[in-house]
Amino acid sequence: MSMHDVEDATRSLTSNALANIVRLNRGPVDRRLAATALLGRNQLHPVESARVILKSNEVTTDEKRAALKALGRSTDRGTEALVIESLSDPDPFVVRDAAWSLARIGTRDTMRRLQQVDPRGSETLKADVEAAQRLLAFRLGEPGFGFDKRRLPRKAAMPADTIKKMKVSTVDPELLDKGRKAIALEAAGLDLIDDRATQVICLKQPLWFLPGKMAATEPETLMQRPGVAMAIFAHNGCTGVPFLKSYVLTEPGRGGVDIFVTRLRGQPTHVGKAKVSRSGLSFEIGALATRFDPPAEIAGHLTRDGTVKLETARVSTDFAAVAKRRLKPRPSDAPNVSDTAEPRSDR
Repeated sequence: MSMHDVEDATRSLTSNALANIVRLNRGPVDRRLAATALLGRNQLHPVESARVILKSNEVTTDEKRAALKALGRSTDRGTEALVIESLSDPDPFVVRDAAWSLARIGTRDTMRRLQQVDPRGSETLKADVEAAQRLLAFRLGEPGFGFDKRRLPRKAAMPADTIKKMKVSTVDPELLDKGRKAIALEAAGLDLIDDRATQVICLKQPLWFLPGKMAATEPETLMQRPGVAMAIFAHNGCTGVPFLKSYVLTEPGRGGVDIFVTRLRGQPTHVGKAKVSRSGLSFEIGALATRFDPPAEIAGHLTRDGTVKLETARVSTDFAAVAKRRLKPRPSDAPNVSDTAEPRSDR
């Protein structure tokens, strides 16, 4: 049954009514159908619904994946064990979604389990699992899972006659408050300061920079271990609801802290440096020559009260190079193909 069929069958039922069906196994629709509908409505507490789906004998692949994605957005306890069971699923798409959910909610025990995942000859699955391991390691401050700089694309060039200054401002508190539920769902596992954000208008797209608490209050810690310094949110063009676009990861390096901005599937799009000062963390990043983002440069400061102050925010309006990279075929043995591949569809 597709999600459209689920919506049609449960449209007249409130979320509370569906939750009661899941809890009591009694009502006008099947318990599994009610659980699937609840997950489709992005409830903040999906554990019980996901458990019903994942423990069912007749669950479909799409239902499994919906349950795993929901668990990856949950801050409830008891979710990790449910997701780990799906790492041995015969469907590689289910394994991939399980790995990415664990990247958000996993613990140190999860890291060992992710290292045991057999990609079954799939280079795509192998790259996804490795990226999930890396994000989990940065979340937990575990060294040894950083980026191989030799495999990163070169920095993107910014022709002087195409540079445009981005507009920088704080996010309206009322607008931020309206998006808080979406931020909580998207940023599960990330310890962010969610009551303040800096907005950048990049080629008409609003981006929100939300700082991590550790990076703001204990920037010295980033000199000793990896971490998630910030998260970058974008807006759905139709609904205006914010969604997580990129992670800003930091790792101790020579002469300061290395910064890597990555997409959700792990592909690095920007690199840079950060330094700890008396007032907080200063940073600068530049776009890599990937297929994802136009050339850009951003520099600023993260203060100890969690304020992101951007001093430089420039983007190139010349899309010719990006378009060429998107169209140019890559040999299968290219050393950085996993870092710059087109986003993979969910089948």
